[in-house]
Amino acid sequence: MHQGRRLLVLIFIASVLLVGCRANETQVARIEISPGFLTLNVSSPSKSLRVDFFDEDGNRIASTSEVNWTSSNPEIVSVDDEGVVRGAGVVGSSVLFAEVGGVKSDPITVLFADLAPGAVALSDSQFIEPPRVYWSAGEKISPGDQFRVAVDPNTDLQLGDVVLSSEKLPVGGRVVEITRESDRHILILELVPVREMYSNIRLNQSISLGEVQPKLSPSVSDYYTLRKDGDRTIFELKSFAHSTKGLSPEGHIIQIQSSAVETFSDSSDMDGFFTCDTSENMDIPLSVSLLPSSVSLSQDLFFDLNYDEITGGLQKMSVRGNVEATFETQVSIELQRGGSFLTCEAELVEIPLPIGGPLSLFFGGAVPLGVAFEMGGEANFANIGARLNIDARSEIEVGFICSAAGSNCQTISEAAAEVKSDFNWDIPSEYQMRIEPYIEGNGFARLSLGSRLLKKQLRWDTLIAKYGSQVTSSFARTIDQIVDEDYRSGYELNRFTSLGPDVDALVFLNFFKLNLPSLELQTSEDIVSSPKLASFRTDKDRFQAGDLVNLEIELDPETLDFFPGIYNVSKLHIFRSVNTESPQQLKKVVTLEAQDAQRVFYYGWTAPDPGTASDELFAFVETKLFENYFYGNFELGKAKTPSTNPFLLVADDYNDKIVEMSPDFSEVIDIKATESHLGKGKDNPNYGITNFSVSNGTVAYVAGDGSLSGGFSKFVIGDETVVSGANDDFWFAGANDTLTGVVRLDTNGANLDLYDHDGNSVRSIDYSCGGRLEPFVVFHPEMTETHFAFVALDHSYGDYSLAFASLDDGSCQWIHRVPQTHGNNYKVVGESVFYGDLVTNNKIVQMDLMGNVENQYTIINSGYVMDFVVAPEKSIIVFRRFEDDSFVDIYEWDNLILSFSKTINLSEKFNMGKVWRAELDSYSP
Repeated sequence: MHQGRRLLVLIFIASVLLVGCRANETQVARIEISPGFLTLNVSSPSKSLRVDFFDEDGNRIASTSEVNWTSSNPEIVSVDDEGVVRGAGVVGSSVLFAEVGGVKSDPITVLFADLAPGAVALSDSQFIEPPRVYWSAGEKISPGDQFRVAVDPNTDLQLGDVVLSSEKLPVGGRVVEITRESDRHILILELVPVREMYSNIRLNQSISLGEVQPKLSPSVSDYYTLRKDGDRTIFELKSFAHSTKGLSPEGHIIQIQSSAVETFSDSSDMDGFFTCDTSENMDIPLSVSLLPSSVSLSQDLFFDLNYDEITGGLQKMSVRGNVEATFETQVSIELQRGGSFLTCEAELVEIPLPIGGPLSLFFGGAVPLGVAFEMGGEANFANIGARLNIDARSEIEVGFICSAAGSNCQTISEAAAEVKSDFNWDIPSEYQMRIEPYIEGNGFARLSLGSRLLKKQLRWDTLIAKYGSQVTSSFARTIDQIVDEDYRSGYELNRFTSLGPDVDALVFLNFFKLNLPSLELQTSEDIVSSPKLASFRTDKDRFQAGDLVNLEIELDPETLDFFPGIYNVSKLHIFRSVNTESPQQLKKVVTLEAQDAQRVFYYGWTAPDPGTASDELFAFVETKLFENYFYGNFELGKAKTPSTNPFLLVADDYNDKIVEMSPDFSEVIDIKATESHLGKGKDNPNYGITNFSVSNGTVAYVAGDGSLSGGFSKFVIGDETVVSGANDDFWFAGANDTLTGVVRLDTNGANLDLYDHDGNSVRSIDYSCGGRLEPFVVFHPEMTETHFAFVALDHSYGDYSLAFASLDDGSCQWIHRVPQTHGNNYKVVGESVFYGDLVTNNKIVQMDLMGNVENQYTIINSGYVMDFVVAPEKSIIVFRRFEDDSFVDIYEWDNLILSFSKTINLSEKFNMGKVWRAELDSYSP
């Protein structure tokens, strides 16, 4: 009994000691498989792998845990519990992993392939020295270039043999020279294509780079730590407790003095994070700092490789997945007239590609991840500082896809980026200076192919994906922006992606006798800009001392926020410049404080002395994103009063355009509306702009079928399509300074629709006058409160009639009737209505607003007259056409008789054919 108790005690003590020993066993932090690459074939179908275990300090340790093996293609290459790898006799490849206690090894690739005739495979132990580049004709090694290896003297190799490693070493080439020594043979190998190493090879792999242990770049390994976050690896700056080389105690990196710029312009490595270039031969002081704790990278990438020698060789190679970069950089540079720039790049980490042996000469290498920025611009030797914060995420695929039957490849370029960014400029306050700086920041992922053991000579930077944002800016003093009518300060922030081949892509593809005709993909999207002007209106142009001038400033709603929901407008300033050549004449009219989300600003200004609004009043905006005493005002634009210029509807066989002319018809001021391929040509006899009107600078027009039988029509105000339909006809004109009207005839009857200049519906009423509708007008601002006017064909009389209709009930009152002719042209100027019966008797009748005849004017010139415009300063413009040539006749008033002034041939000006119709925006007595 006592003996049994003692046995239980011993068992208990042993179990405690055993648990204690297991608890004290060092935990495995990393697993390494050797060799890192294997080639199997029919003569050597199996090999054993060795597994080594390391703790978190990098010390090799023993482990009693069971090793679990995984093969991505077990039907091609299998692996048993002892790490013995066997090929199934099928040409192909597989990626293998070893796992212990949840810790995975880096993957290795195992290839099953037949050697080419004359090829000899050696194990890594038979190479006494690793390979090194012996001679290269260019900066990058290419077919025919040579490298050196040393092999065991017991190997029987001859000139012309193709020697390759069956394991990890990057050796594969034809022997062109042998130096036989007692303890080694020195071989000079000529680099050959893959097909001369293997007679039959197939690679079809999609390798998760998230399974590969990243390698920190040596220049930053002292500054970064790695942290796993799920399947992703985050790279973060360490907290700096002491100063290190290239790093100030505050954590700022790199101070570049002007004496060192020449060195850096040669892309030499610097102490710290960045490799930088500057403008060629530019002796400028630079400084760069990267805020500690602000840099992080993450990736979830896959390397896809499809190579099949039987079907043509390289078919696809790409990097795809998600990449993220977040960093903040501060930089200063002295900008010079003629342009200067600074570009800096930091490769923070490399993700090795798990392909070794001879294939690593072509498909090995790494995917470097990093961040970069560029700053530059122009100024008069201004020392510019900037801070740029980038938070960029992108889903990318960038690579090559090659034709199996041809010799051409195309780039794979797909990206969907999400970028958040903000910036701040440190701009100097020198007097009379224009500064145009830009700064760009991006994260990048590069596919760098070739053996990592042969350094840069056998590395091709073949593909690159960039994702980030760029700020372009322009700053000048307020008066300088006014003096130069073609210049306005401002800034824009956009996000971009750039995907495609890198600098060595063509050299790499030359190994496979492939070309690359396609170019890289670049996309850019504006996400922030300084506010822009929609309109700056005044109710009068010329003013006297004491006159009240009403000002209205409307901002473009698309430019008000610098991030969604963050309003960017701080203040609006209105300046008056009486003499733009003298800064002392620039006076502040008013500063308007912006309320949150405010788009329209009003101000009633009492003029202190006479002047002209369109020549002297300028609007500027001050934003929240950028504030600077000298350069913080960005010009919006000059005041505009209602135009008094004629607008013409000009048509050729395919296009109708509405254009604004200068008062003497010397030039086209602006194209106001265009409907392409809707012209009244022989192929489209019923289509085109059928009518238009101008009211306070806003053009409204109808495009489509103008017949009353229906058809497709679009009613457009400015650039906005208000209504479109298949069975509607629209006839319209400007109602007054704020409204545009539409008479709509459809199957349900006829209506009057009123819209504001933003295209918003104000009111819709039925009208009861009947008759066939023609373009209608509203005479006078005071009258629009109760009535509108239109022209209709009164069927009971067979006459064209001008009528009033009530805005309350649509009831009508005929105020003027004329016999039915082609002269149904009514114009409203001030307190008068002008009716032109031009085709039959060349007369223009002047009436008051109630249709009472006041004067009649006779046009001396005859001809097929299309239209007329009553112009300011008591002149009239008549449009006529002879055999497809359009003319403008300008007449002057002279004792109730119009005398000919001059004729302008518009067909020579437009080279477009016919002038169909004309409008005058408004009239200033």
